[in-house]
Amino acid sequence: MQFGRKLYIQPEFYYVVQNEPIFENGEQTSDGTTVNSLRIPLMLGIKLIDLGIVSAHIIGGPTATFFLNESNPIDTNPREDYSFALQFGAGADVLGFITLDIHYSFDLGENLEEQANQFT
Repeated sequence: MQFGRKLYIQPEFYYVVQNEPIFENGEQTSDGTTVNSLRIPLMLGIKLIDLGIVSAHIIGGPTATFFLNESNPIDTNPREDYSFALQFGAGADVLGFITLDIHYSFDLGENLEEQANQFT
């Protein structure tokens, strides 16, 4: 859902199911655990190019993730109930109702500096 035309706000929410395998010495040792969560981004976007049937945009904003449950918890350290991230990306709108986006997310946890160094 988008509110606005050239500059817009785009609230979203996703129900996410992720499988987190367990790795030891670079090799997968088990299937790990399945984590269910609710992801709520609040994105701010701007259309850069609008050709009528196709337009291009950039987008970014904060994302909150709330962990709902976990099957087969293997880690003895309990998972935080929530996490926050910054997300940015770009995309295209086709025919006014099909949106194709690519997003990247920086977790605002302890390893933020390590994630930022991946780009340098």
